[in-house]
Amino acid sequence: MLCSPANTVGTMFGVDIELLPPRWNITPTQSVAIIRSAASERELALLRWGLVPSWSKDLKSGARLINARSETVGVKPSFRAAMQSRRCVVPADGYYEWMRDGDVKRPFCMRRVGGEPFGMAGLWESWTSPVGEIVQTCCILTCSPNRTLASIHDRMPVILGEVDFDQWLQVDRYDVPEVEPLMRLCSEDYLHAFEVSSHVNRPANDDQTCCEPIVG
Repeated sequence: MLCSPANTVGTMFGVDIELLPPRWNITPTQSVAIIRSAASERELALLRWGLVPSWSKDLKSGARLINARSETVGVKPSFRAAMQSRRCVVPADGYYEWMRDGDVKRPFCMRRVGGEPFGMAGLWESWTSPVGEIVQTCCILTCSPNRTLASIHDRMPVILGEVDFDQWLQVDRYDVPEVEPLMRLCSEDYLHAFEVSSHVNRPANDDQTCCEPIVG
């Protein structure tokens, strides 16, 4: 989710943003904001969440490729080219995971301690349909969870430090081996998790209720 004011996001990620409608519940194949390099500047773009490699026959693969494992992203055919040439940062105020409890999946929201936005490592691609339509897509890199989040899910996003944004985005200067150290685990006190209601389970629900903690 990304619900901070446009000027807050713009200042943190070094981009000019005039308008950025809040999103409380972003689901695969919907548009998600990313930050990427454009010439000598950074730009914000809205891309379809779920990476579709340029050689794919259709968009269906995107629904499965919403995440890429950081341990293998440099060698997997679906992600290898994007890791080399099309890295991005995905700004967020939080994200959701579902913890299995017997036959039930309980939703949790993960947010930065202090409430500030943070940047997740991502990749983007450009795909051209058989009729010439260009669709740009993206995915988020994941890693093993830290101890704060391990009880909820076995993966978590790769969260970049603000000082690492430049190196991650400058694909013309920094090759894959040079940015691999940036895909490190964030500290255990960076994020906190709290349970939220099943309101977030419906993609049609995109409001602040999605990230309100359950009381009691």
